[in-house]
Amino acid sequence: MALSNSNPRHLPCTLLRSQGIRCVVWFEDAIAHYGVPTIVFDLYVLVQDPASAAKLLLQSGWTFMQREQKIGNATLACMQYALSPPTQNSIRRAGELPGPTTTVLLRADDWNFDLEQHCSPATVIPPLAPLLDALIDSWLDSPDDNLMLRMHLGCMIAYLYDYAPELQQETFAVQLKKEHRQYHYDVRSGMSTGTAPFLNRQRQVREESRKARQLLVLQQ
Repeated sequence: MALSNSNPRHLPCTLLRSQGIRCVVWFEDAIAHYGVPTIVFDLYVLVQDPASAAKLLLQSGWTFMQREQKIGNATLACMQYALSPPTQNSIRRAGELPGPTTTVLLRADDWNFDLEQHCSPATVIPPLAPLLDALIDSWLDSPDDNLMLRMHLGCMIAYLYDYAPELQQETFAVQLKKEHRQYHYDVRSGMSTGTAPFLNRQRQVREESRKARQLLVLQQ
């Protein structure tokens, strides 16, 4: 099945998919698809093996960039490869979408996203529920000494709740992992999400849910 996404900004995804490499756009590009009026910066792409994906883009004219390991303004040590697109000689006409930009390849497992299960052959956009699940898990897993990363992830989650109409539907909760449904209900009820007590509560809920699931598996 051919990709339905014709956004030239997402060209590296098209190239990766053409070689059988699963990938989805991430962060601002992903949440913008669901109505969030965010500015997009670098193109973040989730892949299973960033090194292999980078090699393919290098063969297609991309070049490695030397830069800090950052997500937004947050510094972190997770695997990432930043590449510059080939030089574009043509001048963009009025009304045309911008072409490829700096592409940052991230390992999907580092961001709690299952590419094998949730990567559609028809689009590079992650489904809304797995996107939210992955962002919530990444927010809960964020180190206590990296508040900038936590704020960055928390803002994207909050924007989705503000702008994605699907999240206001009564039936949406069942699409989320069970361990995140209480988070969803708490946000929908108007609880403040930017506090330490809220974070600790959600971590505890997730831990209890995972233990219950493991116990159920052992009993079967």
